[in-house]
Amino acid sequence: MSSLATSRRTQLDLLARACARGERARLCVLAGDDSADSVATQFLSLEENVLLLHWPGGNLAATLTRGAPVEVYFAHDGGRYSFKTAVRGRASRRLSGKGLVSALMLSLPLRVERKQQRAAFRISPPALDPPLEARCTSTIERDLKFTLRVTNVSCSGIAGVTTDPVAKRVRVGDLFWSEFVLPGDQQKIEFIVQLAYYHTIRQSGDQRTKLGCGFCPTDDPITHEDNLRRLERFVMERQQAMLKRAAARLVRRR
Repeated sequence: MSSLATSRRTQLDLLARACARGERARLCVLAGDDSADSVATQFLSLEENVLLLHWPGGNLAATLTRGAPVEVYFAHDGGRYSFKTAVRGRASRRLSGKGLVSALMLSLPLRVERKQQRAAFRISPPALDPPLEARCTSTIERDLKFTLRVTNVSCSGIAGVTTDPVAKRVRVGDLFWSEFVLPGDQQKIEFIVQLAYYHTIRQSGDQRTKLGCGFCPTDDPITHEDNLRRLERFVMERQQAMLKRAAARLVRRR
């Protein structure tokens, strides 16, 4: 637990420094179909339970509803970082040297990631055949369990959709045991994941819940790293296959 606490403090210190310098950021609003629209913004202030960015306005403002999942990219001291979180709403703040400012409130992110090669690769639905499903069970409430149809997987976490009504009980920060079998692999992969965001989608009379989770360290670091290596190999192989197919299509069109 001490390593997790140290990491958490380090990440919050990073966000506080970004706010103190007014670092510029790019905010991506993640849609239900895994597409993303982005807009430029700027760090404002780190409060006890929320992170404040400049309200971006423009056409994207209408999508910044409470609970909407977003991803933020920024640079600081030569490093490039990103994190996923959820919108908490809009607020006005009187900040020193800035006066009254319109701010976008975000939940404090569970994890701020340095943009490295391992986390850069991700696979989305077209590359997952057969579809990937993850069984998620709460570490506290054993009756809180559901199957997640994975729509996005990387070496930092998974995102997916479930129609199970029990998902209405989830909260940001909840921990789950997650297990799934990669296509072409017989051995089950297990992770502890922490819910970073969730968003209810209503479409054609159906209600689905979209969730995004980050992988968490465990008390068995050897197994955890082995699972990450297996996942990294799978993601990179699929990514390379996608690039080859795209190159072949380009050649055929010439």
